[in-house]
Amino acid sequence: MAFLRRFVDGFVFVSGSRRQLRRRAPEGFAPLAGRLMLLGIAWGLVVVGLWELTFRFTTRARLVGWVVPACVCAAATVFGPYRPGCLSLARTLTGIKPPRWLRLLRWPVFLALTGGLASLN
Repeated sequence: MAFLRRFVDGFVFVSGSRRQLRRRAPEGFAPLAGRLMLLGIAWGLVVVGLWELTFRFTTRARLVGWVVPACVCAAATVFGPYRPGCLSLARTLTGIKPPRWLRLLRWPVFLALTGGLASLN
């Protein structure tokens, strides 16, 4: 059980909110390098599985073979474990304390990050 708790601590460190980080014991974040490396490998395998699954479905339907898997993998990455980092980047681009109307630009910036990551895939 302690083994799984260590990996949960690593996942919370990467993708958790500030509130979730405050709830965890600081000792759980001390030796993170190995756990984060294993979590990165696991996430890579999840993305490979998503790519393979969507590539097989879109090739049979004669759609553009690599565009749909790239968008699915980018959306899974941006809306999945790297969501806090991408939202933080969107906040940086739109300002820390912007007026209310400018806060609406965060989501288009967030979606642009998804599109940019999809083009890299």
